[in-house]
Formats: sequence, C-alpha cells, structure tokens
Amino acid sequence: MAYKGPSSFNFVNVLLVLLLAAGAYGSWKFLPHYYTAWQVDRQLAGAGTRAYKINQMSEPGRSSAFHDLEDETRKSIAALGVDDPQLEVNIAVDPSGQSADITADYTVVVEHPRVKKQTVLKMHRSKIADLTRTNW
Repeated sequence: MAYKGPSSFNFVNVLLVLLLAAGAYGSWKFLPHYYTAWQVDRQLAGAGTRAYKINQMSEPGRSSAFHDLEDETRKSIAALGVDDPQLEVNIAVDPSGQSADITADYTVVVEHPRVKKQTVLKMHRSKIADLTRTNW
C-alpha cells in the first residue's frame, strides 16, 4: 500500500478560508463605523478641554455656555458622518465642579447585501474631563 500524502483540500483549509472571508466582510462593513466612533471620542475630548475653560467662567453665563458647547459638539459629530437624527450629546458637571462626564449616544444601521438584513449598533461614547483649576 503506497502512502498518498496529505491532501491539499481538507477541512482545516476550508475552515481557514471561511474565517478569512468572515474577517474581511466584518472589516468591510463594521470597521468604518468604529473608526468614526474613535473620531467621536476625539471630539468629546476636545469638548472636555473647552468645558474646562467654561467652568472657570462666572456663574451667570456658565449654563448657557455649556448648552452652546453641547450644540457645537453635536454639529461637529454630525460633520464626521454620523447621520442619526436622534444624536444626543450631554455634558454633566458633577456638583463639586471637579469633573464633567461628556457623552454622545447615537445609532448606526449596517445594511447587509443579499440577505436583506440589518445590524443596529447603539454607540455610547463617553469621556471624563478633569475640571479642577490648575494653579501654575
């Protein structure tokens, strides 16, 4: 009986090709949305820097300035390509005034071709900004 040798077409090769195809499809459909989420994180960090400056203001104009900052941040996130009409940006300053929690909540719908199915990604992005006054 002669030794035939390993087959070039076996279960492991098929499994590896299927895993590679699934990884490529997942990268193609989902990676752009997570890249946008990373950019949203950068916008929230920038809003945290501006929140520090607003927190140093006197009390009469502070609350309206925070609302304006929320609106500016919402517009800058929408400019990144987030087209959710229910995009919500909140800046919550803790009662002691030491930190602010800046959040953005939005939904992304990913359409899958051929199967006519959708995947809904609920994105909740958050940054915490330190608002304590620095004395140089």
